[in-house]
Amino acid sequence: MIRRFLIIAALLAPPLAAGVAGPATAGPGVHGFGPRVGVGFGPNQFVVGGHADFGDLFPQARWILPLVEVGLGDGETWITVATDLVFHPDTNHGGWTPYVGGELAFQFTSREGDDLTELGLLGVLGADRSAGETNRFGLELKFGIIDSPNARLMAVWTFAN
Repeated sequence: MIRRFLIIAALLAPPLAAGVAGPATAGPGVHGFGPRVGVGFGPNQFVVGGHADFGDLFPQARWILPLVEVGLGDGETWITVATDLVFHPDTNHGGWTPYVGGELAFQFTSREGDDLTELGLLGVLGADRSAGETNRFGLELKFGIIDSPNARLMAVWTFAN
């Protein structure tokens, strides 16, 4: 399981490094990094991870790549390497901007000595707000659609470059 995770991480490293080397722009490119922490349901787990924000691919469509999460508990360990594409309208409600989207995830599961690798699909609902001049804080609900945990509730921070 760890070997597969390292292979996926190695494949994602060059595009990430290329984005970090370039200057930040309004379009695609690395605009920030941050941690994420939360809880999972089905299996019941503590979830921790991190992500990079690649900015808007086109107006109102933010690309998050890579996203890595580790879920621990309920007799299982999940390692997820994923990418999110979320759409955020030009509205805000008391400073919060809602978003909706999806996640495509390579999921490595270890359950009672059995290792399993799957490609999963999750739905994403969330809202974020400014946290200082350039940083963001958000709350996110992910729900499994295909070969994924039932749900995850996450707190997400993004610190701008």
